[in-house]
Formats: sequence, structure tokens, C-alpha cells
Amino acid sequence: MELEVSLNHKEFLEHYQPVYDQALSAVHLKGFRPGTAPKDLADKAVDKEKVFNEAVSDAVRASLKEINQENEWQVIDQPKVEILETDPAADLGVKFKAVLTLFPRVKLGNYKKIAKRILEGEQKSVSVNDEELEKNINWILNSRAKFTRVSREAQKGDMVDIDFSGFVDGKPLDGASGKADSFILGEGKFINGFEENIQGHKEGEKLEFSVNFPGDYWKEDLRGKKVDFKVELKGVYNRELPELNDEFVKGLGKFESVDDFRNSVRDGLKKEKEGREKERVRLKILDEIIKDSDIELPEVMVQRTLDNLIAEYKSFAGQGLPGQGSEPEQDSALRQK
Repeated sequence: MELEVSLNHKEFLEHYQPVYDQALSAVHLKGFRPGTAPKDLADKAVDKEKVFNEAVSDAVRASLKEINQENEWQVIDQPKVEILETDPAADLGVKFKAVLTLFPRVKLGNYKKIAKRILEGEQKSVSVNDEELEKNINWILNSRAKFTRVSREAQKGDMVDIDFSGFVDGKPLDGASGKADSFILGEGKFINGFEENIQGHKEGEKLEFSVNFPGDYWKEDLRGKKVDFKVELKGVYNRELPELNDEFVKGLGKFESVDDFRNSVRDGLKKEKEGREKERVRLKILDEIIKDSDIELPEVMVQRTLDNLIAEYKSFAGQGLPGQGSEPEQDSALRQK
């Protein structure tokens, strides 16, 4: 919003006089106590230019405040002000131009109609199938597995601990090396062919082998490439899963039987899926309302929101929360996508 404001001599004097009086009372002349010097002498000691500039600033600030209140404008950035004319001797006190950035007026779409349409037509009922249930139960069992170091050859299902380095044409491959990397053989953590070359070997063995990367690999620069590996097998561990029985589930919580445990896991999965579906629908409703609304966002508002998000992120990072305030891990070239 761009506007011009003119204050006549009388209006401007309301701002000038208090500033002048304050400057006059602050004058210190030799032989006189503060505030007792003759006015004509004290007036000569007053910095008229400084008083006038302060009065102009006060007049601009007060005028814009009054205008904003009258029009119920919400200014979201510092106004840009340009003084056009000032002449204290004439009837015109001050004339200035101001550019204001205002909070946008929002013409909201028919949110009730939109919400009703989406809730009735797009909200899905959720359920948990047996495959999902077993997958989560297996995850729980694996999380409580017992590992025992063994001297035999590594086989599928074992956990292995390795140091490894990858090379292309004799040069180290970025993202293809690691120290003390532990994983379960057979779960497909690494590129096809890598884990197979570790199976059948014992702790302490140093291996050298090559793996051909597929032509559709997720990293374009490795598609179809032959990568040479050097691997040292640091440890082989047998993994023993607990038996899913009444005794085991009683140690997990207030469960009397395996059936109680299964029902609890199923209920938890269902609530989680219901929450995700509720959030999906909520975001869909908001998206449709935005499309049906008329909103003009000033760039300064977008930038200020971005600045706040960055400041908030830095604040969290400074508290040392998990995953914050540290360099991100490099994406391994060997990981499956």
C-alpha cells in the first residue's frame, strides 16, 4: 500500500513543540542553573536541525499509527518512508510518502463444503492384515534376538561385522567404504552380490572380490560398473530369536498370552494407520481449501517465515537432539534403494 501524507503547520507543531521544549530544558549555559537560562539565549544553543528531524520522525510514526488503526491494517514489515517536502516556515509542516506491507486479505473458500465432500467421498477405512501383523511381530522378535560370537563360516541369518573398501579402476570409490559395519546376512542391506561373497567365510579372513552393478542402479555414475572390494571379516555372530510363547510375551508387558500380545499389536497398528489416514485427509482438505481461496502472500512474509524456520532448526541443533547439529551421513553407494 503506497500513500502520501501531508501535515499542515499546526498539525506538525504538535510534534515539534515537545521535542523543542525538551531540547531547550536540556541546554546548559555557564552561570545559569539548568532550565533557568533566558529563553532567547537558550534558543540559540538548541540544535534546530536535530530537533526538526526528530519531530519529523515522530510525526511520521504517529501519523502512520493513526492511519493503520483507522483502516484496521496490520503492517508486517518496516514501512519505507520518503520525505517529500518540509517547510516549517510555511503552512506546510511536512509531506511524506510511505510504502506499507500489509497482512494479506484472505478470501476463504467454502471450507465446510470442501471438508464434507472429502470426508464423505475420500476417507478410507483401515484394517491390519495378517502379513502386516506377522512382519511387526517378527521385528519385535528380532529386536530381542540373542547374539553369540562363533568361529564357523558365516551363513544367512548371521550378523557379521566388517571393514570394507570399494575401488573402480584402482581408485577408491566415494561412499563405498566403512569401518565396523554390522548387518544381518541375507537381508539385502548391500548391493546384490556383495553379501553372497561374505557367506562361507570365517572371522579374521580378508577377502577380495568384484561386483558388477546393474544397469538401472540408483546412482547413475555406477550403472554397469565393475567395483572391486577389499573386505576384512571382523566378527561372525549367531542370531537366536526368542520363542513366541506366553512366557516371552509376559516379559514384554501386561500380556497373559500370545493371543493377548497379537491383539495388542494389531490394535496398535490399526491406531497408527488410522492416525496416518486422518492426517492424510486433513492435509487433503487444507490443500483443497487453499486452491479455493484467494490469498496473496507478500514476499517479505514468506521470507520471514523461512527465517523463523531456520532459526528454530538452529535452536534445536544447538540442544544436541538426535540427528541434529552434526554432519549428515554420506549416502553409501552400496545401499539398496
